[in-house]
Amino acid sequence: MTTFATRLRSLPPLLLPALLLAVLATRGAAQTAQFGSFGHNAGDALGRSVSRVGDVNGDAVSDFVVGAPAATGAESAPGYALVVSGSNGQRIHRLLTTGEADLFGWAVAGVGDVNGDGVPDVLVGEPGSAPVPGEARLFSGLTGDKLLEINGGSTDSWDGFGFALTGLGDLDADGHADFAIGQPSLSGEEPGVVHLYGGIDGGLRLTLTGLAPGDGFGAALANAGHVDGDDVDDLIVGTSAGAYARVYSGATGALLHHLNGAGPGYGASVAGLGDLDGDGFDDLVIGAPVFDFVDVISGATGQLLRRYETLGGAFGAALAPLGDVDGDGKPDLLVGSPDDTLLDQEGCGSALVLSGDTGAHLYKFFGNMPAEHAGAAVASLGDTDGDGKPELLLGTPGDVVPGTGAAGSAKTFDGTLSSSIKTFGFGCPNSFLITPVLDLLGDPTPGGQLTLALTRLFPATDAIVFIGGGPGFQPLANGCILWLAPVLPVQLVFPLGEFPFGADSVTATGLLPASLPAGTVVTLQCLVVDPFVDGGIASSSAVQLTVQ
Repeated sequence: MTTFATRLRSLPPLLLPALLLAVLATRGAAQTAQFGSFGHNAGDALGRSVSRVGDVNGDAVSDFVVGAPAATGAESAPGYALVVSGSNGQRIHRLLTTGEADLFGWAVAGVGDVNGDGVPDVLVGEPGSAPVPGEARLFSGLTGDKLLEINGGSTDSWDGFGFALTGLGDLDADGHADFAIGQPSLSGEEPGVVHLYGGIDGGLRLTLTGLAPGDGFGAALANAGHVDGDDVDDLIVGTSAGAYARVYSGATGALLHHLNGAGPGYGASVAGLGDLDGDGFDDLVIGAPVFDFVDVISGATGQLLRRYETLGGAFGAALAPLGDVDGDGKPDLLVGSPDDTLLDQEGCGSALVLSGDTGAHLYKFFGNMPAEHAGAAVASLGDTDGDGKPELLLGTPGDVVPGTGAAGSAKTFDGTLSSSIKTFGFGCPNSFLITPVLDLLGDPTPGGQLTLALTRLFPATDAIVFIGGGPGFQPLANGCILWLAPVLPVQLVFPLGEFPFGADSVTATGLLPASLPAGTVVTLQCLVVDPFVDGGIASSSAVQLTVQ
């Protein structure tokens, strides 16, 4: 029987170095989107918000909505939103406002069938960029017509109504979907509130209030799933400055959990995840992009289950539950880092698919140019192509549209990418210093472009990159570990110069051979010279690529 390692050994001996490491080349678009929706004019910031809507055009495929809150001009001001087909990327509706506020499209949400016509509807927020009451508008998914205009009725000089939105399902079983709107008090005069509305008449069902003025309560909202076990969707509310998040019963409005965090900015993003720990209760995700970590919280107990951390990039600014993308029976997560600097492109942004079970990086999306801010908004579209994997939606509000400028975009990606490039292992377990990081970025299909990035290297060092045919475990004399079964070592000399320790990096870009069969596994890890580690050699984490 032919093994993956045998397949690799059967390749010409010079092909694998060319595969990933031969050329320090110009970085280009290495991830191929299924299709994209693009802003009309430079500065539109299309992609600042995205949301799955459900099937609005009757083709049995989930569609999505994307906001462009910074648009100006006679046909756009102050912002717009597009409802887009999930099957082919064609525009279904263009949604506009006649409101007095601006930033229409700052937040968007598919909220389910509010008016009872059998088609899911769309909610768009307009919180304003200056002291003025915010607004929100509900639109028919079927026709694109406006159904409701809503405001918070606040005396706050800048209430931020519409800053965050979420659908909640049919809380009261009346046949109409309910929804929530955040009013976080951008002036800081109030603690912030969240309003729950029911049905087509937009009747106010409940108002929830933060703890102290300036908390920014309601700056983030999400459907929490079934946290308390009563089969009614619950609500999680985050704060922009209050350092906490709260979970409420959708059935009664009772407080289920008060979750304190590390400091202001904890709770700037929130999401429901699904049942990660198998206890029958859905679990929760709370982002702290100021601190670059994301917490997974037990819905049953409110206790911390897992923490994901990175170094910089506003990691956790956007969150999206994905369901089980890697087939291990555990729900996985998409996390945006819109300020990430990657491959020397400052602010290009990125988004990580993370294993809910192990925390491994299953795939990394990234922007191609500085200031694109990829990952500013993320969503799952569900399985739109029938391959059993959810398609992924990424907002990139600074994306440059040819002939237009930085108008922004929202792009969909095949769900098969989501578990095709994953990290495993961990550097030198006994080292107290930062060890090297190995990333493999790009398109894992035959002929696709891939970039290997080594970061946190000691200046002017050498590195040996091992290419293997699968995971392995070989301890080294100094306690570091080689996490793969090597097939081919390639020695690279990196004269990196005298940059600050921990900031050095090098990349190599190449094409995946078109002849590689689907299912081929390639593993990579590097050993680098480091005088601060026992034995003078440090190891990175490893990466496994499965050809799609």
